[in-house]
Amino acid sequence: LRAAQLVGSVLVGRNLSGADLRGADLSGATLSGATLTEAHLSGANLSGADLSGADLSGAWLSGANLSGANLSGANLSGAQVSRCRLDEANLGRASLKDAVLRDVNLWAAALIGTDVSGTSFDWCEWSQALIGCDLTTAANGGPGVDALAAIAMKAHGGKILP
Repeated sequence: LRAAQLVGSVLVGRNLSGADLRGADLSGATLSGATLTEAHLSGANLSGADLSGADLSGAWLSGANLSGANLSGANLSGAQVSRCRLDEANLGRASLKDAVLRDVNLWAAALIGTDVSGTSFDWCEWSQALIGCDLTTAANGGPGVDALAAIAMKAHGGKILP
C-alpha cells in the first residue's frame, strides 16, 4: 500500500496493523474505528480524514499531513509524530499518552479532554490552539507549564479552557 492513492476511501473498522502506507494519499478517507497499530504513515496525506476512534498506537507519522483530520477518541499512544501537520485537527478525547510530538504544527487544533500524560512536545506550533487538557502531565510538563503555554498561545490567539 506504499504510495497508494486512496483518496476518499471508506475503510471503517479495517485492520491495517503494521501496514506500509508511507506516502499514501488518504485525504478525505473514512478510517473511523480502524486499527493502524505500528503502521508506517510517514509522508502520508491524511488531510480531512476521519480517524475517530482509530487505533494508531505506536504508529510512525513523520512528515504526515493530518490537517483538518478528525482524531476524536483516537489512540495515538506511543506514536512517533515529527514534522507533522495537525493544524485544525480535532484531537478531542484522544490519547497521546507517551507519544513523541516533535516540530508539529498544532495551529488551531482542538485538544479537549485529550490524554497527554507522558507526551513529549518539542518545538510544536500552538497558535490558535484550543487546549482543554492538563499539560502538566506531559513528559516535558511540570509546574507552570499551563501558565507558560497560556502566555505563548494568548499572544497568538489560542485558548486554554479550565
